[in-house]
Amino acid sequence: MSQSAKMGRPSLVNNDAVVDIVLRLTAKGKTLAEIADVVGVSERALYRWQESHDDFRQALKDARAKSDDQVEAALFRKAIGAVIEEDVFVVDKFGTEHRGTIKKELAPDSTACIFWLKNRQPDKWRDKIMHEGNPESPIVFAYPDPQKEDHEDSDN
Repeated sequence: MSQSAKMGRPSLVNNDAVVDIVLRLTAKGKTLAEIADVVGVSERALYRWQESHDDFRQALKDARAKSDDQVEAALFRKAIGAVIEEDVFVVDKFGTEHRGTIKKELAPDSTACIFWLKNRQPDKWRDKIMHEGNPESPIVFAYPDPQKEDHEDSDN
């Protein structure tokens, strides 16, 4: 056996069908661990493929961007509300089956709005409070004395 011959099974990164499966699963939002399990390789193998094959790495990046774009669009629809069509199947009181499409209005979701705005306009919507003053001076917190307030409010 020559020194240049490699031991072990051949790499699946050269198998177009396997690469296609990896890219389709990536575009559906699957993690590398989930993909490795489906394809039958280690997660480390997928990382090695990315390191050694620029075209594979770029294809994975594009597939991830596709799924990220879908999530972004879904978050936006949830934030602003939407009208969706839904297929329905009902059986009337006579046993007749009916199929059709109905439109449903989804109300805007305030949590999705907040998430969107905090991430898209962090300077305007972040929770972080900016304090001005001398950074060398200690911050002093003043709390009202609850006993004093109780006596002031009473007539006795």
